[in-house]
Amino acid sequence: LAVFTETEYGTQLKKARALTIAGNYAESKELWLSVIKQDKNCQLAYIGLARVYLNEGDYERSLEYSKLGYDRQTYSLAFSKVRTQFISDNFLWILILGVILVVGLLIFAVISMKRKLTLIKNDKLSLLFRTLIHPFDAFGTIKDKQKGSLIIGGVLVVIYYIVSVLSDLCGGFTFTYVDLASYNSLWVLVKSVGIVALWVICNLLVTTLMDGKGKLKDIFVVTTYSLVPTIIGEFTFLVLSNVLMADEAEFLIIFRSLMLAYTLILLMIGTIKIHDYSMGKFLGTTLLTLVGMAIVVFLIIMVFILSQQFVAFLVTLYLEIS
Repeated sequence: LAVFTETEYGTQLKKARALTIAGNYAESKELWLSVIKQDKNCQLAYIGLARVYLNEGDYERSLEYSKLGYDRQTYSLAFSKVRTQFISDNFLWILILGVILVVGLLIFAVISMKRKLTLIKNDKLSLLFRTLIHPFDAFGTIKDKQKGSLIIGGVLVVIYYIVSVLSDLCGGFTFTYVDLASYNSLWVLVKSVGIVALWVICNLLVTTLMDGKGKLKDIFVVTTYSLVPTIIGEFTFLVLSNVLMADEAEFLIIFRSLMLAYTLILLMIGTIKIHDYSMGKFLGTTLLTLVGMAIVVFLIIMVFILSQQFVAFLVTLYLEIS
């Protein structure tokens, strides 16, 4: 007959938890420290200590223990105090730098307008940024004059992959939910570079059968150039997620959604222009392209599974023979 009784560790954990819930943080501190000594993987202890240090005004330690306990609510409260203190201590310098930046931009804008300065002299780079403002004209130029650059397109795909990884790894703790222990950047590569490549290939195959005028280069250039708003959205998230708090997340969510929508609009305009399609034909070929992408992904998964089974069969056969 096995009789289970509460251990000293369990008693301390329950008592410390009850004190924390009741708001008696000072009394719970020593108990939580004792629990941590016995079990360094106790998430409740880290959460309890994070709230203890928040109550004591030791916000740096509160941030540290909030991360260990994955307690984003306490982290956000401590971060708010740290941010407020930083702004209070450096308000004069922040104000001076802000004024210098705004005045400098205004002066530069006025001089550029008067002297009609060209900020980007390279035609291919200029065309890239023109797609953001005048997409119909820019994508028409890419189709008619073949001025799109494969090198720029390739660089944009690489930047998109890097920014996506950095957003996961270096984004603010309040806004990221990545398990670093199991994180695999190859999966991000598949979701970024892989999807772009799959879209380009499947769209080429479908539009070739549907009288599309665009070539492989045109489709690649239009697809990669359309990624610019998404790259801007991911980079903005990377920076601002380390500055904003949880209750300010709406701005980031809305901005990222708008940038993604802008990318889809640019892709739509570019596809219509290079293939000389109507809106109806674009929607039809896009649907077929997505179906084709799904089929290709299914086939890749099937080949991978069958390959694994075949290798396992060969290994088993070898072991049986030997």
